[in-house]
Amino acid sequence: MRATITFMLLLTVFSLVLANETSTETEKAQEGRVTIYTSRIVKPETERPLSIMSGMGTFGHGINLNTIGVSQFGDDNVNQIRNIYNQYLEDDLTLEGIININTTFTDGSLSSATVTSNTTRNDELANEILSAVREWIIEESEGISNLCIGIQLQRSSNDFELPRAYAINPSASFIEKSDEVTSDMVGKITSYVRASGESIKSIYERYLTVSSMCTGWIIVSLTLTDGIVSSANLAMNTTGDGALANNILWAVKEWHIEGVEGTVTFEVPFLLKRLIPMIPKAQAVYPDVIVIEESYEITSDMVDKITSYIDARGGQIKRIYERHLADDPGIAGRIIICMLMVDGKVTDALIEQDTIGNIELAAEISSIISSWQIGGVKGFIRVNAVFVLQPK
Repeated sequence: MRATITFMLLLTVFSLVLANETSTETEKAQEGRVTIYTSRIVKPETERPLSIMSGMGTFGHGINLNTIGVSQFGDDNVNQIRNIYNQYLEDDLTLEGIININTTFTDGSLSSATVTSNTTRNDELANEILSAVREWIIEESEGISNLCIGIQLQRSSNDFELPRAYAINPSASFIEKSDEVTSDMVGKITSYVRASGESIKSIYERYLTVSSMCTGWIIVSLTLTDGIVSSANLAMNTTGDGALANNILWAVKEWHIEGVEGTVTFEVPFLLKRLIPMIPKAQAVYPDVIVIEESYEITSDMVDKITSYIDARGGQIKRIYERHLADDPGIAGRIIICMLMVDGKVTDALIEQDTIGNIELAAEISSIISSWQIGGVKGFIRVNAVFVLQPK
């Protein structure tokens, strides 16, 4: 599933109402109440980008809040959120919404984070984003800062693959016909109705992009007079989507069946059902972490933090692998990524070994690892992360 996208970050630390509107920018910065607007375009890192115009805004206040650090904080973490969202978006192209997270930072390190609202209705996505946020830090900030992080997730509407539906094979159930209607005319009506299934399927697939769970029966009752629809009404709609039903009804009203005389009344049932492709499943991924070198500041507790962080992201790597399995079911093997971390942030993620031989897969894993950031780690450390990828 491929799409051409751009992704924009709008990071805003909204200013609180100040008693003295004439205070200088320096005074505002000291209060931690300065408004910052920054935006940038992030180019897609793989051939499978999906998100666009996903925004992340932050507002709040704190003692000695480093506003420059907050701006960098957004730039550093936008791709991490985007990559998480893209993984879920490939499974559900209609997944959009806003996730709000209330956070408290103490001396720049996050001490608490809670999801306060989630309009995407995907709790798994919200929880994975929450796990990522819990590792964030704001450099050179002191004291306690309370921030609300609002993350808007939106997919591209350009050049993406429509959801697919099962073939629609409607039939005509005749109720009444005048004497002029012959068996040949009945055959023409039946053939015309059956051939209409493809155009109705196209209408339905367009609606699936905004309502992925829309399935059911739509039955149209219509009357033909000399081959032209003289009346058409909805007899049944179990999809729960009135707009979809009306769109199909309007399409039916345009029918013109040549070679039919007289008057005939019949019903046409349309069974609408989404075709959900089978996604290959992989075995659970349990990364091994091997420390190559480290600076003197790295403690055993920090190494444990790094190991736990990487272990917790085995599911993230598994989902990437499963998407590539869909294109090439035979791929399996081991990928080793050499990670260089400075103060908990991955600054390099190099492919050390790839026995699978799938360049795109290895590059995508390396790309998402590049967005990782682990709070509470100071100093320099280089580790190898070993991922064994096997289908179920």
